[in-house]
Amino acid sequence: MLRNLAIILLLLFIMFNCNQIDGNKESKKKEEDKRNLALLAMTSLNNSGVVTNTGSMLFARVNHTSTLLPGGKVLIAGGQKQSGDILDSAELYDPVTGTFSLTGKMSTKRFVHTATLLSNGKVLLAGGGDGTQFLFTTELYDPATGTFSPTGRTATSRYESGTVLLANGKVFVVGGSSNSSPEESSAELYNPATGTFSIVAGMSTKRAYPLANLLSSGKVLIAGGAASKSPLFTAEIYDPVTNTYSATGSMPKFKLKGTSTSILLPNNKVLFYGGYLYNYTYGTTYELYDPATGTFSSQGNSLVANRQWPVAVKLSDNRILLLGGDFSEVVSGVGYKYSYPPTTEIYDSNTNSLTYGKNLYLHRVLPCATLLDNGKVLISGGWNNNIPTSSAELYEP
Repeated sequence: MLRNLAIILLLLFIMFNCNQIDGNKESKKKEEDKRNLALLAMTSLNNSGVVTNTGSMLFARVNHTSTLLPGGKVLIAGGQKQSGDILDSAELYDPVTGTFSLTGKMSTKRFVHTATLLSNGKVLLAGGGDGTQFLFTTELYDPATGTFSPTGRTATSRYESGTVLLANGKVFVVGGSSNSSPEESSAELYNPATGTFSIVAGMSTKRAYPLANLLSSGKVLIAGGAASKSPLFTAEIYDPVTNTYSATGSMPKFKLKGTSTSILLPNNKVLFYGGYLYNYTYGTTYELYDPATGTFSSQGNSLVANRQWPVAVKLSDNRILLLGGDFSEVVSGVGYKYSYPPTTEIYDSNTNSLTYGKNLYLHRVLPCATLLDNGKVLISGGWNNNIPTSSAELYEP
């Protein structure tokens, strides 16, 4: 412990002296590296878990999807590769062998789409973009045949929509951006029995990038997003039984989907973490929504300040693993700088607290993270040094 403390003090001393240097770009880069190194040293004191490398994907991907299938394999679909091209390829990860293999191709190239595991074991992939437009098309992946097939079209093209599997087995798709509007209030339901979408009641507020979570009551919480290029702090509740919306409490801070994350907790509250706020400021606290009172409340600070683009995944012990993304700060003489440490955090709803998790091998912005049947978390792809990566790693609590 004393040795770790001595290392941290030494790193902080180096950082202080670097701040006194009126240097060129090289010295400023060194200053940034020292800050990241100091942060990593801090996280090493109380971290938990084990991180190991696993096989790499056959294609580098970012803005892809990762879905656990019945039987334990993981479907990796679509995304964007280094050249900027959009992918129609898909892969399967086998936890037994730790390898990826190709499976059938999607009928449409797509990225920033949604992937929802249906009760029949198939996966619905919907919306997103193909690089030229937002998509009306959707398709189904059948693990039994390893193939994709087209299914019903949405009434509205959708990009970064909120998508939730309802208790009745239907898929609720809401908001997002379309080819005709930067933000949508409309919503639709996909019925797996008929393979079609039907229009349902729309939200009271247009929302691009909404955060949507299924509550234990069967209702859907829809929060934040953006309208007219401004972040939203309002939220509303959709009731699938009555096909109506009702107002609920507002968030203490603006949250934009894509730059923040939210997840339902075992205590039925919803955790909101990180993200872009407004005017080049970023979330440093986490918030909880309580369905019993219909209110949001600010909680403690995140351990890694200003984290945006994080990913959240529920562990087998019901704690929440938070990882990926970047954070920003103002550096004297440089301006606004982004840092990309590969840190993780663990949220425990029993104690309402965050602790450091084990550092990843790579820093990743917009990776996918999926809980496997063996309790490990598969972390794949994402931006690394502004380049999509094909690498993957496993986090074991």
